[in-house]
Amino acid sequence: MATLYAQTTSNDYSNWNDNNSTDDRYAWQFAPTTSGTPTEIVLDLNGISGSPTGNIYISADKTLAATDYGSATGVAFTSGVNTIALTGGAQINSGTTYWVFFVRTTTPATGYPKFKYDTAKTNYQSWRSTSGGIDPNNLWFTSDIKMTINGDLVTESSRSPSGGAAYGSPMFY
Repeated sequence: MATLYAQTTSNDYSNWNDNNSTDDRYAWQFAPTTSGTPTEIVLDLNGISGSPTGNIYISADKTLAATDYGSATGVAFTSGVNTIALTGGAQINSGTTYWVFFVRTTTPATGYPKFKYDTAKTNYQSWRSTSGGIDPNNLWFTSDIKMTINGDLVTESSRSPSGGAAYGSPMFY
């Protein structure tokens, strides 16, 4: 397993409890530094309130319907470091911007997570929805979320030179 993306510092956190709905949606950006297939995401929480649960997706956009590159549903968050296994992963490419799409599946009264971020790093946007059950439609802040995305590296046999056949495959002209 290799690190596809890492942002390892934080100086602040936020309560992810904006709406009272059990389908409260958030999304934040990242760009992997290495191409590969995501197999886990590591999120650092400043704490939790109650017993929060949610769904996590590595996504092409900040919509639930966007292509996802790995997901975990029914995640029970704990205070501190949360290592979350992703299933159904597909390759993400270095330098391309992707989204972590988060759906909180508990009400704030039942529980919510407190994700850490770094206000000194303003590379990526974080969005939230203005009401429950809709995709994030409101820019919330621009500070990098503290997280690591790990995965399997792209192998030579899965790369394609200039649109031709993959390495290791016979090429006929």
